[in-house]
Amino acid sequence: MKNLISSLFGKKIDAVERTQAAPRAVQPKARIWAVGGCKGGVGKSVIACNLAIMLAKSGKRALLVDADLGAANLHTLIGDTEAKRTLSGFIKSEFDDIGLAIGKTQVPRLDIISGARDSLDVASLNEHKVARLSEGIKNVAYDYVVLDTAPGTSNTILDIFMTANDGLLVVTPEPTSVENAYRFIKCLILRRIKKIHESDESGGLKKLLQKILHEKKDLRPRTVGNLLDELRAHDHGHGAVLKELLKNTNLHIIVNQAKRPEDGSLGYSMERACYDFFGLNVNFIGHIPYDDNVMESIRRRSPLLINYSYSEPAKNMEAIFQNLLRKEIKPL
Repeated sequence: MKNLISSLFGKKIDAVERTQAAPRAVQPKARIWAVGGCKGGVGKSVIACNLAIMLAKSGKRALLVDADLGAANLHTLIGDTEAKRTLSGFIKSEFDDIGLAIGKTQVPRLDIISGARDSLDVASLNEHKVARLSEGIKNVAYDYVVLDTAPGTSNTILDIFMTANDGLLVVTPEPTSVENAYRFIKCLILRRIKKIHESDESGGLKKLLQKILHEKKDLRPRTVGNLLDELRAHDHGHGAVLKELLKNTNLHIIVNQAKRPEDGSLGYSMERACYDFFGLNVNFIGHIPYDDNVMESIRRRSPLLINYSYSEPAKNMEAIFQNLLRKEIKPL
């Protein structure tokens, strides 16, 4: 159990080990926001770009990272940058200092790691490369990193998304987008559970999961929430720790391109559904209305928060930004 809890919270729990370690100055790690979604075209890159701008305008040192390696476009949204190297070069070990891929933007205190000209597709990343990316991002000297991830539910995409302290799931008020969002959340939870039981050195959690999932078909848990309840019934310690961790996962929903009044309330329905089906507390932090100014800002390569700050989407995005700051759970 000690090993399990230690792996869940990413820190040693042995007080003796802590007190015996030689004191040293530790560089505070950047807080990471990952913006993602199962479906492409929902506007996650626009949202990632403008959230990073708001962080910079609020006085934070922010780094915008384009991790959509197959279809990178943040450099287009933010305007020209000075970076001569890109993210894939670091991932492929062409250079060891991720700082060499960082370029300045037109926004003071906001830098970017671009994916422009990258030929590396996310599907070609193995766990070692994802770990290299994760470690590089966590150790940059910034207050915040905003990570724009690729659409989909591959293990690589999920692992990159799980690098973050806070995950922002962007959906549009369309049945396909909502369905894909639920699929993304389910895959994310199952991937996290798999990672946890792989780190369980005793093997007890893995055996319990296998037992539950291989029971007679009519007795198998029908939802992720049922799975956690079954696990807790078999072994209260493992089940309770897992359920509490997942319940407090920092996952937030943003509804984009809302065209009707009822579209704005979609997020509340998704909040309730996520708790009922997954046993997961997901926060709806706001909606962004459909507006031609968004498309115009993309065409002109001029970020919404800089040259269209008067627009309704910009004002709603600022409200989302403030909601996200209020809902942040500080790292353990």
